[in-house]
Amino acid sequence: MDYSPDGSMIALGLEDNSVKLYDAASYTLRHSFNAPNKPNSVKFNKLNTHLAVGSLHSNVVILTIATLTTSTIPTTQNEVYSITFNSDSSIMATCGKDN
Repeated sequence: MDYSPDGSMIALGLEDNSVKLYDAASYTLRHSFNAPNKPNSVKFNKLNTHLAVGSLHSNVVILTIATLTTSTIPTTQNEVYSITFNSDSSIMATCGKDN
């Protein structure tokens, strides 16, 4: 689970491989999508523009908040356990099974 930096959204990664994005004030579901495997990490970037999802898979799924579209970024890990961004969101770092 992660809260957006501005506190307006909550992201949850669930056992069924789904990721749910909720409005933090009303708990209304805003969007849902599937990760390639069980989500281990969900992390909003510092600008509140993207949500990164790491799972028991070698890729990170990036949700663009404005358009609710996803893209996939390959990593060097077999499983992604943690994701973080630097202060201006220009760098994303992942940690996983292989490091």
